[in-house]
Amino acid sequence: MFKVGPLAKDKPMRRFFLVAVANIVAAAAGLALFTLMARSQGPVELGHMALALSFMVYGLILSNFGTDSIAIRTVSRDPESASGVVGVVIAFRLVTNIPVIFLGTMLALAYAGSTIPGLMAILVLSLTIGAIAPAWLAPATERSDVLGAYNIMSPVVTFLTAVSFLNLGWPHGIYAFAVARVVGDLIAASGLLWWAMKVTGKIDRPNFNEILKLGRKAGPIGLSRVISGLGQAADLFIVSIFVSKHDTGIYAASLRIYLLMLSMSLLYSGVIFPAFARAAKDGVQSVVRHLHGALKATIPLAVSAMLLIILLAPSLLHVAFGTEFAGSALILRLFCVSALLNFTSVMIGTALLATGQFRDFMQATIFSTIILVVAKIIFIACFGMIGAAVATSLGEGAMIAFQWRLLRRVGKSGSLMKPSV
Repeated sequence: MFKVGPLAKDKPMRRFFLVAVANIVAAAAGLALFTLMARSQGPVELGHMALALSFMVYGLILSNFGTDSIAIRTVSRDPESASGVVGVVIAFRLVTNIPVIFLGTMLALAYAGSTIPGLMAILVLSLTIGAIAPAWLAPATERSDVLGAYNIMSPVVTFLTAVSFLNLGWPHGIYAFAVARVVGDLIAASGLLWWAMKVTGKIDRPNFNEILKLGRKAGPIGLSRVISGLGQAADLFIVSIFVSKHDTGIYAASLRIYLLMLSMSLLYSGVIFPAFARAAKDGVQSVVRHLHGALKATIPLAVSAMLLIILLAPSLLHVAFGTEFAGSALILRLFCVSALLNFTSVMIGTALLATGQFRDFMQATIFSTIILVVAKIIFIACFGMIGAAVATSLGEGAMIAFQWRLLRRVGKSGSLMKPSV
């Protein structure tokens, strides 16, 4: 008999707190790794690694193609289906990995003469590792302990491995960090796969029709993630066109902290998504009430955290990356505004997905991403790195506007902040 986690009946905020603590530890390890990279390799190589990682993250989005949301929604409603869903999702991602790796190879060749092709050749191994890691199963079954352990393991192992490589002097330079990332991902994924096989009893072998069915069902979500990810991945790429390599590395430091802030939004989304999916059985109004409660409980905390980062931005950059990076404090402060908008956007998007409004979610993503990319090109060309941060806030604000309008139209709920009872 498949069982959900022992914390399944707890309040979402308690489960989020447990996962958040784990994510803070993971973020600290990731930040320490980035700091080590910045201090040992300099802004130029830091920028190269940041570009390679952004391409790899986009590759994960392509191979994932929204299957995690479908899997979480399915298993949260029917835990007994987990063994079959795990097999189908892994098979689907292994298939989609093939064109992703090919596209990544072609893209790497465009940066011939730099370390980016070599970095991407190493990091492509993490794409395959990510395909076989059923990270979605932990939030689907509300196993906060497993999700927390997985979030910690990869960055901690990566950091320790990178330190060891630097002391050994092999692999050389920035490549040590790429190999360390692969080692960390492999160990974390192995542990997660072992747990998945233990709790499900077995992983069913999928047939071709099941894989196609999953692809069709996940299509709108997958396209939304691909388009949204394109906007994020294009960030550093567009910046690198208009500013120097040195300034790209400076910008990458603030961007790294911003991405850590975004990870908290995704964590909370993963915690509340199963509850939203179950509430959807009672209609959109039930989901809106859950959304209202989640926003009411978390927005004050999010605002307080952003104000603290805004206040400490120069010191944070100085301590984390060195004196050379402290000048980008304004960029980090602008990113704090974007992070708060992103949190609200992620919450509303989670409600849309829980109610099965996949096409509406895709429409909101397409329109907001168009605004984001166009704004970035214009603002970066005119104002450089500062313009990139401002454009990010515009894109997040547009996403909230589109999602809010769609959810109100679907449920005719009036106001999200004061849902009808």
